[in-house]
Amino acid sequence: MPTKRLSQIISEMPFENKLIALGGLITALSVFLPWYQDIDAFKTGDRFFGITGPLYLIGVIMLLLGTGTVLTMISQKWKDKVARLGIELPMAHIMVAAFDLFLLVLANSVYFHAKFGVNIMLKEFRFGMVAAFIGVGFMLIGGIFERRKTDIKWDTKAESKPLIDITETRQHTSLNNNVAENVVEEEKVVDIETAMKQSENVDQDSRYPNM
Repeated sequence: MPTKRLSQIISEMPFENKLIALGGLITALSVFLPWYQDIDAFKTGDRFFGITGPLYLIGVIMLLLGTGTVLTMISQKWKDKVARLGIELPMAHIMVAAFDLFLLVLANSVYFHAKFGVNIMLKEFRFGMVAAFIGVGFMLIGGIFERRKTDIKWDTKAESKPLIDITETRQHTSLNNNVAENVVEEEKVVDIETAMKQSENVDQDSRYPNM
């Protein structure tokens, strides 16, 4: 079976899936860009990328999550892995984006704390951090749209269900007919038995009229 090209897969994606894939890609690439820069009292400074410096572990986690998000958009194998976890794909995207957002807030709260660093005169975030927030925002918005679209599909399926189940109605009608037939047959049997008893009584009266 021929494998679809990446360009064809992307072109066939709905808008919300493209948004999620783009957000995951931006998030993964942002860790290779400068996140922070500081200047100390000696007018020298350091620049930290997302995967370098004291908070490198946060960058590594976001790299893995962003890459995994992109793979779930272009690979059926990765979609099946998420399904085996018992989590719906839209909800998984929202959870990943929310966790990435938490990591970014945590990293900034630590880095910009007054007691983080020695003799630091100036701290500022760089365009890599801005890119990370943009990527996470795309993932979160795309996941919410994807979730709403999934809910609308389920609602449509529920509304398209017929108000009257024809098969169930036929079975119920057939059962009622069978019960009615059985009742009629029982009444016929009772009538025959009654007629036979009356006939026996008439015969006895005709044989023994003086008794």
